[in-house]
Amino acid sequence: MHDLPFLQNMHAEHLTTIGDVHLTHREVDIISCLLNMRGTSKIAGLLSISPNTVSTHIQNIILKLRCGSREGIIDYVEKSNKFF
Repeated sequence: MHDLPFLQNMHAEHLTTIGDVHLTHREVDIISCLLNMRGTSKIAGLLSISPNTVSTHIQNIILKLRCGSREGIIDYVEKSNKFF
């Protein structure tokens, strides 16, 4: 995996739950990338996974957070006062 400074220590326990929604460590990685304005292809390269896998994770996060879009994920996290 690439050395990603913004992903280091992202798996602290307090980051895996927003409100009452539990996130996997990989979902935290994806959200971290989204917050850093990364696109699907860039996220895939950074995390060494396929773009389809990134899209699947994003869809799962959207469903969990009930936010409707990638921008909704960012808004949800920003409003939660959790910083990734």
